[in-house]
Amino acid sequence: MKQYRRILLLSLCLSLFGAANSQVYLGYRNARHIFAGYNINKSFSAEVEHSLYAEKFGFQRVRLYGNYQSDFNNFGLKVSPYFGTLWNGDYQDFGALVAASYTLGRFTPAFTANPNYDTQLKFKFNYSALLSVKVIKELDIFGEFTTVPEYRISEKRLRLGCDFHVGKLSACPIVSLPVEDGVKSVRVYCDFRFTF
Repeated sequence: MKQYRRILLLSLCLSLFGAANSQVYLGYRNARHIFAGYNINKSFSAEVEHSLYAEKFGFQRVRLYGNYQSDFNNFGLKVSPYFGTLWNGDYQDFGALVAASYTLGRFTPAFTANPNYDTQLKFKFNYSALLSVKVIKELDIFGEFTTVPEYRISEKRLRLGCDFHVGKLSACPIVSLPVEDGVKSVRVYCDFRFTF
């Protein structure tokens, strides 16, 4: 347990030192996670995410990300390896989110691969396919089929939403619908991110 706290503390301290053009960002994801990150430059960033479950502190999850992002003309690539754990050490997970996109005028198809290992649930390969359409400069609408977990367990879901982005603020209301038989939970939430 102390080892994970040391890794978290070291990661946060290292993220405080960077280039002069660095930026800090904060956000809220899936109605269950808050995050803070540090853009070291245009391509690299570090991020820490913490859960807001209705549980005691020991059952909250913390996850660290190292991100690399690059754009080549209309092609975009983002690679985000991560490591997460509950504060009480019950389980750990690690893996990566590897996302590729290609912009064709107003349309942007994207694919994400997510190999993930959970010490209790074992290995699972997750993925998502998304199509985004730019309506106006500040608004995109999207549809996404995904098995990437919104919380911890992989589910087949269809996510529909829109992304409002003005200046340094991005807000994204989403409706997440189950596709599998026997799953009846429809989730409605709003993600947001603000860059300082």
